[in-house]
Amino acid sequence: MLTDNLMFIIYLAACGLIFIGLGIPLLRGKIGMNIWYGVRFKAAFASDEMWHDMNTYGARQLVGGGIILLIDAVALMFVPVGSGGVPLLVVIAFPALVALVGAAFTFRYGLRKEREQQTERGRTQS
Repeated sequence: MLTDNLMFIIYLAACGLIFIGLGIPLLRGKIGMNIWYGVRFKAAFASDEMWHDMNTYGARQLVGGGIILLIDAVALMFVPVGSGGVPLLVVIAFPALVALVGAAFTFRYGLRKEREQQTERGRTQS
């Protein structure tokens, strides 16, 4: 079973390691505001503080997703892919699903932070 699933194990493990590798610099706050790398939502570009806040949150989602993918890669050592096991489409699409869920949480977090800042600005202007 391990040899039958080896390609899928390597695929999920590689995706997990890429997610973690991309997330660590963001988590450490090493990446300043730019147009190439980091959280790409409009709210993130409001200020440097918001950029670092949203990228730290997004990096946690990315690293967490990477860990989930690594755990799934290990699980595939014991569960067959294909007939009678995990459907092939699920294995192939899972990294994209993990990324989309993390992006949705990060987007929602950015909206909440924007509302908080607007409320805070309204209080200081009153």
